[in-house]
Amino acid sequence: MRDRPDAEALIAECQRVLREELAPSLQGEARFKALMIVNALGMAQREMAAPPAETDDEAAARLVAALRRGEGNGSAETYAALKRDVEARVAISNPKVLKGG
Repeated sequence: MRDRPDAEALIAECQRVLREELAPSLQGEARFKALMIVNALGMAQREMAAPPAETDDEAAARLVAALRRGEGNGSAETYAALKRDVEARVAISNPKVLKGG
């Protein structure tokens, strides 16, 4: 059994405090750095919630190996695999892009 609050709740609270309580009182580079930390915490939180990267990494490695052998170049399957990989990465780094925002 894990202690409460869990890692996700702790990260969410850190984000909230930085964004809502600390960043508004900061100026210039200090404010930028605080908001950068908020963004990094969000990325870490999304990465923790994502499916295990090991499976994604293995699939990506197989795709890269096939492409290097000249297999699948220009195929719909290759395009779909690359698109899934990019979408998974963007879902962690900047999910608003996938929502059109």
